[in-house]
Amino acid sequence: MRNGGSGGSVIVVALGLMGLIVATSPALSQMNCNPRAGYPPARNWNEHFAGLFRIPFHPPDLQDPAAVKRHAVLVNVWGRILWDEMRARTRGLCMAWFEVQGFPDSRVSLVVNRTASRIDGEKSFCMGVLQDILGSYQPSDERIKKAVSWL
Repeated sequence: MRNGGSGGSVIVVALGLMGLIVATSPALSQMNCNPRAGYPPARNWNEHFAGLFRIPFHPPDLQDPAAVKRHAVLVNVWGRILWDEMRARTRGLCMAWFEVQGFPDSRVSLVVNRTASRIDGEKSFCMGVLQDILGSYQPSDERIKKAVSWL
């Protein structure tokens, strides 16, 4: 019985996340924010900053505290899914550090983890993968459950 309650909340989060993704897909695919240079500082010697991007989300009803909480949870779940998917698609070359800033929107710091003296090409590749994920990726139930359990 205990597991059934946990599964129910995962389903609610999954449905909410899917609604958030569907509601934001047109705005996310435009990615009209310019990358900002110099942020964040490198965490490792082989990290190269590739840009800071704004991810617009439809705002919740700010008069409804429960809606604001749901939005915050869903944005955090989406950030973890984005981080996992970016690492998987690029085999660790690119990292997307999701930051919940500028509520209701968020930010993604894009980082290239290693380079073979082709940093401009690698940055461009990473930006393309990020745009593809934000524009068309639909996470599986398993991916959503993994992100929820991590959080």
